[in-house]
Amino acid sequence: QSGLPLRSRPDELLAVFRIKCVFLRGLFDTDFSLTFKNKNFRGYTYPVIKGSFASKSLIEDLEELFKDLNLRHSVIYDLKEYDKRSNKYNIKHAIYLNGKDNFKKWVNYIGSSNKKFQRKISQWLENGICEPGY
Repeated sequence: QSGLPLRSRPDELLAVFRIKCVFLRGLFDTDFSLTFKNKNFRGYTYPVIKGSFASKSLIEDLEELFKDLNLRHSVIYDLKEYDKRSNKYNIKHAIYLNGKDNFKKWVNYIGSSNKKFQRKISQWLENGICEPGY
């Protein structure tokens, strides 16, 4: 016994949910990208969140986490990416969260502490569009 009062099951589930969201926020703020694609020539309205890593197991773990949070996603393994800093090709693995409904869910559950992402999110929420370079 830890001496802590026992929590009810819903409290435990909520605590686990919050921990997952806080973890994702930290990872998103530092290691993900947020872009808006110009689909169907309607302007930059289509949100895309992308995380790209050398670790395949990290992507697999993120996949499980996204499933737990009911976030629809897609993954690409063994992606060959050119790194202009090292002038070499590296093998990466990527996870994507695409679309307006998914993005709204992400903003509500996860959010961001990154000022650049916050500006992009606000711009998109207010105007439904976010131009490149914003």
